[in-house]
Amino acid sequence: MSQYSFKAVGLSLLLSLTVVDAAPADDGGINPSNTLGTSLVDYTGCKGDKDNNQKDFINKAYEEAHKIVTVDGVKANIHWDSEAAVDFFGPPQFNKDQQSQIQAVFANVETVQPGYWWNPFGHSLQVRCDNPKNNCGSGVTAYTVNPSKNEKPYINFCPGFFRQYTLDKAVEAYKDEKNPEIKWNVDNYMNRGLVFLHELFHVDMAADSEKGEPNPKIYDIKIRYEDSKGEPKGPIKAYTARYSKLLARFLPSNKGKNPKSTGYWVQRNVDNFSRYAMAKYLEGKIGGYPFLPMIYDKLLYPLVPDPRPGKSSLVAFQADKNSDAKLEVDTSDVDALDGDADVDSTHTTDEVFEVGRPIGADEFPESYKKAYAGWLDIIKGKKDGTCKVHVKEIWTCEDAASNLYAEVKITDANGKNVYTTPGSAHSPGQPINDGHPLKLSKSGLDNTLTIVGEHSNDYIQFSYGSTSWTSGDTKGDASCKLVGDNWDKNGPKGCPNAMAITRNFDCQFPCGK
Repeated sequence: MSQYSFKAVGLSLLLSLTVVDAAPADDGGINPSNTLGTSLVDYTGCKGDKDNNQKDFINKAYEEAHKIVTVDGVKANIHWDSEAAVDFFGPPQFNKDQQSQIQAVFANVETVQPGYWWNPFGHSLQVRCDNPKNNCGSGVTAYTVNPSKNEKPYINFCPGFFRQYTLDKAVEAYKDEKNPEIKWNVDNYMNRGLVFLHELFHVDMAADSEKGEPNPKIYDIKIRYEDSKGEPKGPIKAYTARYSKLLARFLPSNKGKNPKSTGYWVQRNVDNFSRYAMAKYLEGKIGGYPFLPMIYDKLLYPLVPDPRPGKSSLVAFQADKNSDAKLEVDTSDVDALDGDADVDSTHTTDEVFEVGRPIGADEFPESYKKAYAGWLDIIKGKKDGTCKVHVKEIWTCEDAASNLYAEVKITDANGKNVYTTPGSAHSPGQPINDGHPLKLSKSGLDNTLTIVGEHSNDYIQFSYGSTSWTSGDTKGDASCKLVGDNWDKNGPKGCPNAMAITRNFDCQFPCGK
């Protein structure tokens, strides 16, 4: 009776999540069923100065990691046909053999929680800031090592970790953002608690995966794929939601050395776990599921007819029933994502996920397909208003790199004029050439409207937020209509002294009301 009462009191106090420096008197390491808490210990090389208290920063990150993983639907009661579960673990029938182990990992990590100075029965996790493996390179915020024998595992925190947002600040920074590509992108909400949680999944005892049992070890799985031109890319570690979702959306290629099931791969990659947990946490904070980055079939949903740099929230693919998918992924930050070395031999694997055919649309739950259609509407702006832009395109006798201009008039979703090209005696209009595109950021527009004239395809390229279209697109929410006659595609006749030629377009695009 006294033992039960003592335990009950201890568990109620654990809810306040206080962390201490001292190790418990009786230290048995991290236990996967650790209801009495885990103290952070040692803090080797970590500063405790008043103005640079790295110890305090780490302790608070630990509390925030626990806050993320305690959400219902993470630590327990995963709904396998929910949007987040399908995005990060695949349709239920593709992971049914792994579901119990995936849930067990979350349940075990949730029990790794801050302990107390008075608790003689708790456990400990070593913390370091001295970079013993020399792995604090570009893009690396922390790394975990699981030593052999009776040594304790440790997490080393790099200088970049101490520049991370707090959990609350990350949420506040983006939850009211009007641009859907910012608000609904889970990767934008990077924070110190998420970094800590990522590392906890690598701790064998926390994930209950020591020696790969009873749960498999959790790695940084590497992936390889073909780009839109058929060129091989990778292998690259499947960090962030952008890359980890690929493991859940595509079947392993038959070309690979290890064409195992979808469930096999997703339960072994750390960011399928950490980003799933973060997405579930955000659901209750930002008004819905953060569905970006989103993977989409370019043939079914031509959202971006000619993708330009910076579209990392949208990953397009093309594939037929008999071939592996070809992907369009923004890799501009690939070096930062893949900067750390494999410092822990116990968490190194030679297995590489080769992206194969996409999982068929008919394999997804109806509820997911309905939600997916709504996400497309948000990205395309259907739930907002429609802005209009009239463009008078002008072609002069100047050099081909600088001979396209435009006169532009923009009206917002309420029909109010928000911009008109000012008159000029020195220029026929505003330059819209590829080397000098016209970018308009005006009151009444949530995003920048970019206009670029293209000689090679004889059209105007427009982009607004996540929406891209051309003057040749005559159908859809973002489209254009030629007004009057088209011009001579050979350009002005009689150059260099010829008059400029012109043509006019009335265009529309989704925008905020």
